[in-house]
Amino acid sequence: MPRGGVSTEWIEDREDEIALMLRAQRHVEQFRVLMRVLHGRGFVTEAYYADALDSLALIDWALLVGKRNTALLRNGGRELT
Repeated sequence: MPRGGVSTEWIEDREDEIALMLRAQRHVEQFRVLMRVLHGRGFVTEAYYADALDSLALIDWALLVGKRNTALLRNGGRELT
């Protein structure tokens, strides 16, 4: 049943997008762990390690914003409580 004039298919598409972002966050964490291992074994420099962690933090933030905005769209613009 459509909610607020939005089709069920549209809502399901937003939910699929949120699921994809959650999956992407898990992959980001896997890269973070890999960077720790590579740094700990001396395969990457301190500077590269710091840059990589900064990049991963930025990606995490972007995914969080995307999840929030997609959830707002799914809920017809209403904040989740």
